[in-house]
Amino acid sequence: MATALYRLGRFAMRRRWYVLLAWLLVLAGVGTAAVSGGGSFSDSFSIPGTESARAQTVLAERFGSQFAQEAASSGREGSTTTPATTRVILAPPAGTTVMDPATAQAAGAFLAQAGAVDGVTGVSDPFTARTIAPNGSALYADVQLAAPSADVPAATLTGLRAVVRAARDGGWRATISGGPFAPALKIISGTESVGLLAALVVLVVTLGSLLAAGMPIVTALLGVAIGAAGILGVA
Repeated sequence: MATALYRLGRFAMRRRWYVLLAWLLVLAGVGTAAVSGGGSFSDSFSIPGTESARAQTVLAERFGSQFAQEAASSGREGSTTTPATTRVILAPPAGTTVMDPATAQAAGAFLAQAGAVDGVTGVSDPFTARTIAPNGSALYADVQLAAPSADVPAATLTGLRAVVRAARDGGWRATISGGPFAPALKIISGTESVGLLAALVVLVVTLGSLLAAGMPIVTALLGVAIGAAGILGVA
């Protein structure tokens, strides 16, 4: 085995440019297959503890699991050019229902505050749209925003969160979900970047050469790219 590996390494070293070109061609071929005829990523996932996860819990409890799944599909992050929509879910204090006149008035006041936030173009009426739980234990309203999810100003998000906090302070169970409030999926986070930098520093100190230290990193990244594209291609 040692002899075979030695010969393989010697061959790759002597013909390094051809070997590199071959692997790049493999990456291009696998990548093309993955994009043109491969599978697709699924966005059916849950991150416990987030605002959206709490919203899904309330919807499942008050409206049923099937409705919560439909709501999740309509409250995703959405297009990069279409104005975003988010959803406010309100459950009244214990012992009351949203059908009680005073409670309904309070819910309307919270939604009016949401509609008054700068960057909000409209809020649906849950009593007209009948987006109320059968037993009156919760309701939700869709909030139409003026910008796509990625372009919603921070002031708009802060204003909507303030409305939710005000409802909670009043004894309501309130949350917001979808659109710019949906958890962002990061391919490479800061943790991976720090780990990659740390590995590069260790290799530079150990090998004493930036070129020698960079080769294993580049090889690893190339292998990950080919592996990921291959998995997607056969999915």
